[in-house]
Amino acid sequence: MSEATQMQQGAAIRHTIADMLRVRDNRLTILDPDTNDMTPNPDYNSMVWVRCGRGFTGLDESPNAQTDSVAYISDTSTTTTVTGYETQFAFTADLIYSELAVAFIYDIGTRQLTGGEAETDYVRIEIFKGTVSPGVYPARKFRVAIELTDISGGGTEKIVMDGNLNNVGQYEDGTWDMATRDFTPLSASAPEPEPEP
Repeated sequence: MSEATQMQQGAAIRHTIADMLRVRDNRLTILDPDTNDMTPNPDYNSMVWVRCGRGFTGLDESPNAQTDSVAYISDTSTTTTVTGYETQFAFTADLIYSELAVAFIYDIGTRQLTGGEAETDYVRIEIFKGTVSPGVYPARKFRVAIELTDISGGGTEKIVMDGNLNNVGQYEDGTWDMATRDFTPLSASAPEPEPEP
């Protein structure tokens, strides 16, 4: 059954979201797939998009709506208004340091970076909504502050990291191209408004 059919029939949608994190590539060398030799990494020390996949066992979105309630003297119940959001993405990941997204988060937390040094871009791709055009999906781009809250595991246990990607400012609606790994904000493709007569 396709995702579109599931949505039409009201069935639950399985996890068809892709998460991309912009990280600094700290690998000095990479494996050349043609020769099987280690060669200098052309992207060393540059910012690249990588998927939060291997290593991550959870990456959950919490919009955390903020509300304000008031009870008017003429009413018997309160009126509640949504005033804003404090969006968080809670993550759990096994410490697989060869995975760039995992290593990037680990280094920020263990080096105790703060401010802009602890921030990066994060894109959540909503694959379950279907393609906008071939290979292009609806997506939202966030600026996030990386909060590494815990690194645990002892004895024969694997080491696990927990924390949050905390939203900074206003997110952008747009699209993600799977082939080029590019995010295009909707505002970039919006038509120019007609001039006033």
